[in-house]
Amino acid sequence: MIDTDVRLERLKAERDHAYAKAADWAAKGKELDRKIMEVENLEILRVVRGMTASPEDLRSVLNMIQAAMPPQPPAQPMQPVQPKHEQEDPIPQERKEEK
Repeated sequence: MIDTDVRLERLKAERDHAYAKAADWAAKGKELDRKIMEVENLEILRVVRGMTASPEDLRSVLNMIQAAMPPQPPAQPMQPVQPKHEQEDPIPQERKEEK
């Protein structure tokens, strides 16, 4: 019984560590998404500021581009992995049959 308790606690600790790592990676993904958008926006500003056109001309060009492009769904941020340990059977079917 003691071996089982120790093993169970070790597995639970490993699971908690894995969930924490998953949450860390999700946060890192969100931060990278934010940085990518920032760089893209800076590039757009650089190009727009480098043009010698009036704001009305730029608006017209952007409206033509937008009309020519098919609508795109908004980017979906990464979602953290949800724990499924409540749904899983801790004893594999093969071991149940052995008992």
